[in-house]
Amino acid sequence: MRLLSTLRPTQNQLRVIAKICAAKDFPARAAAEISSDTNLVAARNLLMKLNIITFTDDNAALTDIGEQVALEQNIIDDAGEMTEDGNKLAATESNGKPDEEMPAPMGEPPMGGMPPPPSPMGGEMPPMEGFSKLFKHILNG
Repeated sequence: MRLLSTLRPTQNQLRVIAKICAAKDFPARAAAEISSDTNLVAARNLLMKLNIITFTDDNAALTDIGEQVALEQNIIDDAGEMTEDGNKLAATESNGKPDEEMPAPMGEPPMGGMPPPPSPMGGEMPPMEGFSKLFKHILNG
C-alpha cells in the first residue's frame, strides 16, 4: 500500500530523510545534521508537518510513513539498510556539495572511517561498538 503516492520530495527533503536513516542509531547526530543550515531546517519542518519525521533538539527519527517514503525513494532497501543513492544523499549538504565533518555529539563516535583512539595502556585498542564496551574495556584493562 502506498500512503504517499502523490508526494514528490525535494532534494533537501530527501537529504533530511537520508541523514536520519544514516544516523538511525545516533538520533542526536541526526538531529544536529538536519539542523545544520536553513535549507535543511525548512525541509525538516515540512517533513514534520507531513508526519514523515519526528524531531526534537536531540532526537530525529522517521515515522512509519517516513520509512515507507525512504523505501519508495530508494534511500533504504527492503532490509532497512542504506542504498548507494541514500548514502550519496546523506553525505551532501543542501547545496549538493559534500558534507563537512560535523563533530559528534557527546557519547557518539565520529562519522566516517576514523581510526580508534590509541589505548592508554599501549598497543592497539580492540574495535569497540559503543560506550559500554569501551567502559568495560577500560575497567578490565
